[in-house]
Amino acid sequence: MAGQIATVTFIRDALVFIGKTIWHKHSFSQMTLRGQAMEILFICTGNTCRSAMAEKILNHLATSRSLDIYAHSAGTRATQGGQMNQAARNALQELGITNFLHSTQPIPNDITADLILTATSVHRDFVIGEHPELISKVFTIKEFAQRFQQTDDVNLDIEDPLDSNAETYRQVANQIKDSLEVIVAGLTA
Repeated sequence: MAGQIATVTFIRDALVFIGKTIWHKHSFSQMTLRGQAMEILFICTGNTCRSAMAEKILNHLATSRSLDIYAHSAGTRATQGGQMNQAARNALQELGITNFLHSTQPIPNDITADLILTATSVHRDFVIGEHPELISKVFTIKEFAQRFQQTDDVNLDIEDPLDSNAETYRQVANQIKDSLEVIVAGLTA
């Protein structure tokens, strides 16, 4: 089914769905996947900038490409019910994204997402420390993107733009968008 995504786990160089290899680093073979939306949880610190932007960017990409992917976000130190940072909204608007409906969320106790993508390795390690059973599906955004497209970038973190200038927010939004485009292309190829 075109545009369908599955629950995924990386084992070495393979993407595995319910025990069957659907993508492999060397063969790039795929199977037809189940008809449910893939749920991706983005995590940063306050859920006002990076994870919120990643959620909006991925949902925009998924909608524009008719993909069954649903993204939401949370923060390691987020409080319930805050708003997205205005500079983050401005950066998203420059990318053509205008859905700013967002309410900050702490990380849920029972994470049900198929994939958890974090802004930094510190966030990744925090999630794994709190939920060791999720180790096979927690990556930084850039780390997961490198599963599909190798780069020379050794920094797998997306730095926090909080209290920075508009250009820094633009750069962060573009880093997230570029990584998510690689991920979407890799998951749907």
